[in-house]
Amino acid sequence: MISKGNHFSFTMALLGVTPLAIGALSMLIGRSILWYRFYYISELLLSIPLAIASLLITNLGHKNTKRTNVRNITFLSVSVAVLTLFMIMNPSVNDDNHVFSPNTGVRCSYIESEMIAASFFVQKSEKISIDYQYKNIFSYYNYVGKIEQYLDNSLITRRFLHDGSVKILRKTVFEKPFLLVGAIYRLDYDLNTILSNSFSKIYDNSEVVAFF
Repeated sequence: MISKGNHFSFTMALLGVTPLAIGALSMLIGRSILWYRFYYISELLLSIPLAIASLLITNLGHKNTKRTNVRNITFLSVSVAVLTLFMIMNPSVNDDNHVFSPNTGVRCSYIESEMIAASFFVQKSEKISIDYQYKNIFSYYNYVGKIEQYLDNSLITRRFLHDGSVKILRKTVFEKPFLLVGAIYRLDYDLNTILSNSFSKIYDNSEVVAFF
């Protein structure tokens, strides 16, 4: 595909490799510049020379007969279907899908029950403790109280301090993978039991609980 005699193929391949190289380089040097978007662009651009290469390979050394054409079409269809399935099932593109990636899929947005709970505690509590990913919604509501601590470290060590703060936790932390210290994490213990043994539950809606 990449040859001096075929400038179009060389240009298309180069265009596809360039965003791939940018994404890979940003990860290697530790400077994130939306590397995942460069990967997606690269996949789209490289699919063109891949399609041309697949057609050339399937027709190499074969006479153009009806039987050969059917075999080539079947081969290409199966190859495309398999590659498409691998791309759909790839955990890197299913970071919010709990069906395809039950152990790595995380929800990055807030839902109504979480927003209602945050709005309630903004008005009622002067000192709270929350996980780091939940803090943005409190900033949105202009919370003027004190965030005593972020519970990320406590979720890892299983030790929760009696510091006089209301401990507010989303139920997704109890049941599903979530972002913790910038990585995907899933609890391997019963968080509800640990909290119930040391604190009193003072709030519970469909998606948020609070202990004091």
